Formats: sequence, structure tokens, C-alpha cells
Amino acid sequence: MSSLSPFLAAAVVLFLGWSQQRIIRYILHLLGVTLPLPPQMKLSKKAQNQQQVFHRPMFGAGIKELDPSNWRNFLFSDRSPQEMLEEVRDTLMMDLSERELTLGQMTEGVRRCTGLQFWPKATVGDEYWSEAQCREVALALCRENGLTPKQDTGKASPAAAAQEGSCPSPVSSCV
Repeated sequence: MSSLSPFLAAAVVLFLGWSQQRIIRYILHLLGVTLPLPPQMKLSKKAQNQQQVFHRPMFGAGIKELDPSNWRNFLFSDRSPQEMLEEVRDTLMMDLSERELTLGQMTEGVRRCTGLQFWPKATVGDEYWSEAQCREVALALCRENGLTPKQDTGKASPAAAAQEGSCPSPVSSCV
């Protein structure tokens, strides 16, 4: 009876209007068979480079040519301070107001946004954003918005602090 279930699933998806290729791939998936991606689905070189960023350490040695006391050097300079604060909060995928965020959560949000801005730097060497730079950028952004971030709850890292009550973030609107 268990060998009938992939075919029953195929009948259902056929009814739902899936293409034949998609149905075949779904049946093979149910049977535990994996196929290589067809050439038209392979990642471009740029996409492969962007994907490498996710396999690097979270923080590097720092971007030496930028001053972290001015958040516009690290984040999207075309946004207002309030818009950038909302963007940083949104990257954490947490249902908190800006006033409820801790410094560790803000630092993680800045890291994710900086990853979008400077992802090519993170694919070569270790001269990309450091934890201290992200923290200083977060503080500068809070100061410009008239906020004082709450103290961290003792989590081991900004990423751990950001995950408190949030969903995992692999690719959100920011890294």
C-alpha cells in the first residue's frame, strides 16, 4: 500500500495543475531519488558568490576605510534614520517595537543589512564588518532616532540575542 502513495500524490498534484516535469520531480522526491538541477536552474556566478557569504564567519576583521560612527557609511544611505531603524528591526523578523530591541539584537540586524550592502567584501578575505563596527553602527542609528537600546539578556552573541523569539533568518529582506 505504501508504494501507492506517490502515485496518489501525483494524481492530486496533476489535478492541481502541476506540469509533468514538476510531478515527476515530486514523485522522485517522495521516493527519495534526487536529480541534478537542469542547466536552466543552475545558479549564476553572482548568485554563487552571494551564497558564499552565508558560509563565512558572521563577523570579519572590519572594514577599515569606513567610520562606523556614521551609520550611513554601512547601511542604506538613501533612507531616513527612522526607515533604516525599521529595516534593521524587520531583518530580525521579530514582533517587537524599536524601543524593545536590545543592543545585541540591533547589532545582529545591522550585520544582516550590512551583508546586503557589502556582500562582495565577505566573499574574499576577512576584511568585512566586525562585531564592534556593527555595534557602533547600531548605537549611532539609535542615537539619531533618540533611542537607548535595552541591555542584552546575557545571550552569548548578537545572533543568539536576535533569535530570542524570532524565526530563523536565512534570507530575509537583509542578510
